[in-house]
Amino acid sequence: MALTQLHRNGYKLFTDKDHGKIVDWFLENQEDENKLPSPFHTSRYSIVWKIENFEGNAYFIKRFRPESFPVRLKDSLRGSRALRSLKAGEMLEKRDFSVPRIIAMGERRSLGLLSDSFMITLPIEGISLLELLLPVRDFKIKRSVIRRVGHEIGRLHREGIIHGDLIPGNIFAMGKNDNIKLCLLDNERTRKVNKLPHNERIKNLVQFNRVIVPRVTASDRVRFFDAYLEENRDLESVRKKLLRKIGEITSERVMRHRGISAEKRKFTTFRAVMAWKE
Repeated sequence: MALTQLHRNGYKLFTDKDHGKIVDWFLENQEDENKLPSPFHTSRYSIVWKIENFEGNAYFIKRFRPESFPVRLKDSLRGSRALRSLKAGEMLEKRDFSVPRIIAMGERRSLGLLSDSFMITLPIEGISLLELLLPVRDFKIKRSVIRRVGHEIGRLHREGIIHGDLIPGNIFAMGKNDNIKLCLLDNERTRKVNKLPHNERIKNLVQFNRVIVPRVTASDRVRFFDAYLEENRDLESVRKKLLRKIGEITSERVMRHRGISAEKRKFTTFRAVMAWKE
């Protein structure tokens, strides 16, 4: 659905007319902590509120935190993170990927310099990939889900798309088993390129791979990668080299995060460091 452009309260806005009241409410109450609910999620880059049952609808409001002057200057030229997320979502949807539906985004500038940006989305009709895999005890279903995800991320890279932060928490699943469709979150740094750089491919696959999930084994990770390669046949000749590289980087980052000494890292295998123990 096309969004309407307008200006209000110093913001340049793109809004869905059917959800204009939530935009008005946020602009009026954004500085009043008594009117806003407790944050749903916070990070160094953003703060998210979940608004429930606002005239029968639920919404997520994400405000991007102000960054350093050089970053603000750069964003003033290329567009705010909210605007980049909107454009990335449109690009992904054109290629049959799902993203949260943005019903409004706004950015405010002072003397041409970006000072604030936000976006409002509707909830996703699905669950996170982690939530999907946690209760799965049927090996056949688990492997089917993992292969399906491998194909979808493989297709993402085949299309020349780099995701800004491809961790499992930024991937939601809609549907069940072989019919699941992925919904990609946090797309403000997602972009399409003519040719996917090798280091960006590795970076995305390490981001996805480094999370330890109950009942997801090292063999499951290989199954994911083989499904990924079915979408990227040109990489089959370097399968072992890629697997080794991804495993080495993933292991190093997980062990560093756990505080394992450099000396002990030399003798710890990928299977050992990524093992999940119930």
